[in-house]
Amino acid sequence: SPDADAYNAVHLHQAVAFVRTLLGSQADAFDENMLKIGTYQYLMEESDYFNNDPYSPTIFHAVPPASIRRLREVQRWVKTNDPRFEKFVNKAKTIIKDLRAQSTTSGGEISWSPMSEHAFTEDDLTMIQFLNDSLRRGRAQQGNPYDYVLSLLSRAVEAPYTHEGGRDFAFNLLADIGAHPPWGNLLVTDDACTPWTAKDEAIAEAEAKRLAERFKAIQESSSSGVPAFGDGVDHIRHDWGDMPAYVIDNESAEELDDGISVVPANDGTNSVWVHVHIADPTALLRPDDPLSKIAHKRIGSLYFMEKTFPLLPSEFASLFSLGRGGPQPVLSISAKISTENGAILETSLKPGILRNVRTITYDEMDRALGAVTSEGYVLPELSNTPKTAAALTPRVLSHPVVEDLKALAKTAETLSRRRGIHGAYNFLYPTRGEVEVAPKPLDSAPFPPAAPMKYQGGPTYYVYKGLSSSFETNNSKWAVAEMMMLGCRVAARHARDKQVPLLYRHNHSPNADELCGHLRDPVTGEVPYGPETRLVNTVGGTSTVPGGNSMLGTEGDPYARVTSPLRRFGDLVNHWQLKACMSANDVPKISLEELDAVATDLTTAEAVIRK
Repeated sequence: SPDADAYNAVHLHQAVAFVRTLLGSQADAFDENMLKIGTYQYLMEESDYFNNDPYSPTIFHAVPPASIRRLREVQRWVKTNDPRFEKFVNKAKTIIKDLRAQSTTSGGEISWSPMSEHAFTEDDLTMIQFLNDSLRRGRAQQGNPYDYVLSLLSRAVEAPYTHEGGRDFAFNLLADIGAHPPWGNLLVTDDACTPWTAKDEAIAEAEAKRLAERFKAIQESSSSGVPAFGDGVDHIRHDWGDMPAYVIDNESAEELDDGISVVPANDGTNSVWVHVHIADPTALLRPDDPLSKIAHKRIGSLYFMEKTFPLLPSEFASLFSLGRGGPQPVLSISAKISTENGAILETSLKPGILRNVRTITYDEMDRALGAVTSEGYVLPELSNTPKTAAALTPRVLSHPVVEDLKALAKTAETLSRRRGIHGAYNFLYPTRGEVEVAPKPLDSAPFPPAAPMKYQGGPTYYVYKGLSSSFETNNSKWAVAEMMMLGCRVAARHARDKQVPLLYRHNHSPNADELCGHLRDPVTGEVPYGPETRLVNTVGGTSTVPGGNSMLGTEGDPYARVTSPLRRFGDLVNHWQLKACMSANDVPKISLEELDAVATDLTTAEAVIRK
């Protein structure tokens, strides 16, 4: 096991190979399928030791030895009527009663204080850790070794829970006895959904510190010149000088990894140059670095309202997040666009340095262009620390900035209309609002606590109304998304033409034309939401073969995600590949076989996120 204190994945084929090793020469007497079935059945039955992945049935997770010991201990208490079980039940009842009787302040910063009179004993902590272990989600078809004890415990505690036993009960009980904060999220607690191990965290933080020191040394040595990162492309890194690059995102965005510049071509044609600048952590990060291997395991950042599990440690990612100040390395993807019909006339791709980054929120751009805004407001029913209305009011942008944003929005509309003419589908799904929480992350006492924690204060909830993706709204999110799509098309073109192995995206539908073709606007590609749209099947995924994207109307162009290397591992891989073909030796960093494995990992991860 690579980490004795964490769950460790075991694929079915690995388990079968291990069984073959145990059987030795006798293994040849068994049919391969029978070996697979027998091994699978054994792993499913031994749920104390192997947790079947809730999203991938051929993956099991070896339960940590400490969790097994706690499970055995608590099961023994129950079977032998050990008084320690009843003592915990009575103590839990008392704590719940006392916590509910004590008033808490509603306002100010979140804080907590221990109820020392109810300090947890070693036996209490065994039960608390047992409850926390039970929160991990398993596959419904596999027996849950925690269910029996949790069912007994829920009846013994006699608390008014909607669930008798099960992980929901365990989660609520932990909050009610002050072991978890009252605003906790079961998904955040469940490490089947958030497989960020303590060992990986320690390695990642150490690597982030090492790379941050190197980044600082590079910046200091370059002074006012172009920094040399030693990534094989220093000889062609382009300094964009004073040209403004606009980073447009939510006010609460944590990873600012793309900026946009739109400038006239000034060559006598009706065209503009669009430069999509992508933050470039591969300036320092190499494929074989320990941090890269951890990023591969994580696949991508996980976002919850109250907490983010980042792909890369914040100490490292913040070095490359656009707008931090100083010269910043980027991968610049450029396209010369006809202002008459949105055709892509020329393209280029090169590493660059940005010096003039301007961060703007979506609302600020929308207000400047007279578009519909999301109008954020505080939800008072749930909030304890309301934010003033003034804090939610966007800045007023200067005239030159507004003119640049107008050019950006106009170019995005031209590109989008061209895709519509070439068969893109833009389904106008019902709009949904967004909810944000502050502060983020929501802090809490270390787990497990030495005593029940009494929490005061609480989070503030901000609600933003949803915006339609229709042309009529002409909002900033739609414009930025169009520019990112352009960058992904151009990067994929570049790789295809240079025969560089890359992770390509596929998106098509076998029945969209049949069901919705008559509803689709031939210019905008818009399809009103209705019974037909709910029946449309879309097939997407990642592979190393350039494929069709009929739903996007990209005129046969391949598509590859490259615009979010700070939060998606696949984008990091594509950056390594693209930069390798620009370097002096012109050799891709990652083999086709390795890329195929990454493509499979990405497709599996996407299925998990959808569920």
